Amino acid sequence: MKKQNDTRLNALGERISSAKNKKENSETVEKQPNSKLIGLGMRVALEMIASLGVCGFIGWYLDGFFGTKPWIFLVFLLLGIAAGFRSVFRIIKVVEKEDI
Repeated sequence: MKKQNDTRLNALGERISSAKNKKENSETVEKQPNSKLIGLGMRVALEMIASLGVCGFIGWYLDGFFGTKPWIFLVFLLLGIAAGFRSVFRIIKVVEKEDI
């Protein structure tokens, strides 16, 4: 009877230690950054900044040329926001097809 209890306790101890090891291994995997997702985030940020910057500059230049400050700038800024969101949605569609 005593040997049977000892083997049960040993088996339980082994199961507990293997569960702890699995938990520690899964935590280290979760802490590692996924380079694809970081690259995707950088691409989205760059698309938004580029579209806002280009459209904002065009609007600012045309406002100076026509003397209509700030109206053309504001219109082109809104167009830049729309273009940025459009490119972000395109990226999302591609990512959904690829299933990162």
